[in-house]
Amino acid sequence: MGLLETKIKRQKVETIASSIFRGWDWTNNFEISKGRIWGAWKPCPYSLTFLKKTDQLIHCEATQLSTSKHFHITFIYGHNLEPQRQPLLEDLHHISLSVLGAWCILGAFNSILYKDDRIGGNKVTDRDTQELSAFMESCEVQEMTGSGAVYTWTNKTIWSKIGRVFINSIWHKEFDYTMVKALPPGLSGHSPLLIQFHVPPRPPPQFHYCDMWSSHKEFQNIVAACLPVINRHSIMHHAKHFFSQMRHQLSQLNRDHFKDLKTQQVIARNALLRLQHDLQCSPDSTTLKHQEIEARNKYISILS
Repeated sequence: MGLLETKIKRQKVETIASSIFRGWDWTNNFEISKGRIWGAWKPCPYSLTFLKKTDQLIHCEATQLSTSKHFHITFIYGHNLEPQRQPLLEDLHHISLSVLGAWCILGAFNSILYKDDRIGGNKVTDRDTQELSAFMESCEVQEMTGSGAVYTWTNKTIWSKIGRVFINSIWHKEFDYTMVKALPPGLSGHSPLLIQFHVPPRPPPQFHYCDMWSSHKEFQNIVAACLPVINRHSIMHHAKHFFSQMRHQLSQLNRDHFKDLKTQQVIARNALLRLQHDLQCSPDSTTLKHQEIEARNKYISILS
């Protein structure tokens, strides 16, 4: 979790942090500025290493302990004036050069990306949108897909989208189906940004008939056992029952004899090579010749 523009006095940090982050670990950038950026995390699911702190960002490397996945995350609180934000953009560019894995950059950039990102106040110019565009190109990042509130900050006169989440190209390789949701602001002028990790939908199970099943010695017996006595007045009912029974029996046949074909292939090949080695040592052995033929046929059967 990143908290921005906290306005907490330094002497009250310990008291307030221990109250709102009970059971969590936390940090801030008070040693550099007014402590307007705080970071907090639950130590059970995550481990964090802080790599850089400035007056406008906190950058760290995180490990998701349940999956051992590593990623970088940078919390942003940009200054109000463009010249003051230049050091932030330079820092982000240098960070982008050192990040090797997934990277997420989020927070209040105090800058807009598109002309319709602001309503009210001064008219939006092309210059107003160039800053974030240059940042995206320089750091090779893209905006995370989102939903919820369109404008992430308001003073009731001006509405603008200054809160954003950006990710690099490796993010989706590590975390599928992540989206950002801009929540209602409550008592703040800023909308909280919540990154959601959606579970990918599971497709319904499907049954596929495999030709290889017909090569098994039990196949004909399975078919014969499932065949019903046909009554022409209820042939569709019998057909449905027949295929239902066949599906169950053939799925069991596959689990018993075909699901680990790669392992069977390795075992069969090693058995064949072992018998061929023994046969080289005892070429007159009738038993080894017979075993070698059986092993060869079994290996061929699995390959086919």
